[in-house]
Amino acid sequence: MSEIDYAIDFGTSTTLLAIPQASGARVIQIEPESPFSWLPSVIAKNEKSEWIVGSNALYSPVASRILSPKSAITRGSQTLKNSQGDEISADLAITLVLGKVIQTLKDNNLDPNGRVRMSCPAMWDGNQRIRLVEIAQKLGINTNIDDLMDEPIAARSEEHTSELQSRLHL
Repeated sequence: MSEIDYAIDFGTSTTLLAIPQASGARVIQIEPESPFSWLPSVIAKNEKSEWIVGSNALYSPVASRILSPKSAITRGSQTLKNSQGDEISADLAITLVLGKVIQTLKDNNLDPNGRVRMSCPAMWDGNQRIRLVEIAQKLGINTNIDDLMDEPIAARSEEHTSELQSRLHL
C-alpha cells in the first residue's frame, strides 16, 4: 500500500483537508477568506440560480440551503431539495463540496493526484462506501475502498492526531 498524501474528512457539517505528517496532520484551509480551516458541508442556490458551496452557501437564505449532502448516502437518496423547491442530484451536491477540496489542492500548488484517505460513517455498508468512492474517483480523487477510514477514527486536527498517536503507543 502506498503512502497517503492527503486526508479528507467529508463530514456531515464540515469538510476538512489535511496532509498527514510524522508530527501530526497539517490542516489546509479550504476557504482562504474564512476564519475557519474547515469548509461548511453546505450547498445553496444563489440569486443567479447557481449552486454555491461552503461559507457562501451557509450564509445564504435558509430556504436556499441544503445541509449535509453526505447524509444522502446514509439515507440512500438520489436527489436533494431545498425548502424553496430547488432540486439537485445528491451525487452532484457531494461532487460540488469535494470539488472545492480539489480546487484547494490546486490553488496551493499541491498535487491533486495524490493518494487520499477519506472518512465515512462506521455504520455505512459496502454499497454506501462504494458510492462515496465512486463519486470521489469521478472527480479525480485518488482513493479506493481500502482508503476509507471509519469515523470517529478519522483525525480532524493535529491535536487529535497527536492524541490518537499517543494512545496507539500505550
